[in-house]
Amino acid sequence: MKSKALLLILFISTALFSCKKDKADSVSTVRKEIVGKWQIQSLTYVGYDASGKEVERETQNGDDSNTIEFLIDNTVRTSSSDGSSPYAISEVNGKAQVQYQNQTYNVKITSGTMVWTVEQTGENQAYAKIVLTIQFKKV
Repeated sequence: MKSKALLLILFISTALFSCKKDKADSVSTVRKEIVGKWQIQSLTYVGYDASGKEVERETQNGDDSNTIEFLIDNTVRTSSSDGSSPYAISEVNGKAQVQYQNQTYNVKITSGTMVWTVEQTGENQAYAKIVLTIQFKKV
């Protein structure tokens, strides 16, 4: 009986005091992990017709010489320009978003990989919807 009571106390204390891991798309994770230098690994465009069927997919590989650096002061420097640009992180429905160069991206960061996605509808004559996914690697 004592061992069952001990196990119960151990279980309850573990449940109460164990650390909750931040989700890859939480604002707190993104704020902590985005700062630093990143390389674009790939850009993928997927076009959909009005029924939602994928009709085209194109992936372009990144160039290792091009980097983007997110600074703690909410600015971005790129290897292809001399100046810096602002960025902002916000939360919509519990998910982190990055606003950069007049575009809002959903963002996830895990294990040195960052993924941005954005969905555009009605802006392109050829497709009813386009989804752009940008994958980065921290360097």
